[in-house]
Amino acid sequence: MTFSTLISPGPGSARIAALPSRGTPSLAALHAFERSASHLSFRRAAADLSLTASAISHQIRKLEEYLGVRLFVRDARPLALTAEGLRYLSAVSSGLAILGEASREMLRHGRGGAADLKVSAVPFFNQTVILPNLAEFRQRRSSVNIHVHASQDFVDVAGGQVDVAIRMGRERSTGLRLEPLMDVCRMPVAAPAIAAKLASPEDLAGQTLIHVTGAPEAWGLWMRAAGVDIETPAGEIWVESGTAALEAAEHGLGVALPLFPLVQQRPGYGQTIVTPFDIECSPSVLFFVTRPEHTHDRQVDAFRRFMFELVARLFGEGTTAVAA
Repeated sequence: MTFSTLISPGPGSARIAALPSRGTPSLAALHAFERSASHLSFRRAAADLSLTASAISHQIRKLEEYLGVRLFVRDARPLALTAEGLRYLSAVSSGLAILGEASREMLRHGRGGAADLKVSAVPFFNQTVILPNLAEFRQRRSSVNIHVHASQDFVDVAGGQVDVAIRMGRERSTGLRLEPLMDVCRMPVAAPAIAAKLASPEDLAGQTLIHVTGAPEAWGLWMRAAGVDIETPAGEIWVESGTAALEAAEHGLGVALPLFPLVQQRPGYGQTIVTPFDIECSPSVLFFVTRPEHTHDRQVDAFRRFMFELVARLFGEGTTAVAA
């Protein structure tokens, strides 16, 4: 084997005496780097790869010695990438994604089975958008098995627990790719008999407010945005989901605070439940969340295209991709 000598080009770079003139680092080292760079944390990378943080750090140091450059600024808090590390992350992520997709294709071909796509969605989006239209996606991509996880809790996209997430807001988005899917806001709804008694937001003080346990701050945020101060409404009901909140409102038990325009897809909206006043408050964004290495994944891309087409068809939304 032929060797060449590498002298580091600038301060802070490692200097190694001999380097193979051909070859690539080990996949273990590349995975350790990609996970660490995506999380900006050796500890979280170690959890993803079922290793110790010290093992990850050792892999990174070996990789830096091999390449002759520093990939991380270790004295930064939190951990930060160097300029070289940032450039290398883009190439490594793409390379691992191509290898991963090729391997998945071979596995599917060899086993003759369908591909699995794991999706985590905000429950109300799942109930009003995904599930009612999933048959259409299955007609387009019959070779894909969809596993839908509906929960208010954050599911670990970066660690591979799911392939796609539909999330509200940018919380815990480091190392992930976020694309704004649609704008949402919260607005009160009630049965027509109750809505007729609500001439202004102040009238909510005489009503029972329906809360969802997964969004305990929703009513407080809405009232502050609406300029209303109601500390003690006539009553309160707590339920486990947005769907249960709407069912309670339809039965005349109180006033719910669902996400618009998602609630407009619920059968009976405008009849069994109506909006007493048109005040849009607490605006937010639902994001389509994936890992950067899934940019070239055909199953993820097919589901992404379907979701954006569906949202545009149902709500007239149009957005552009944004990387986190």
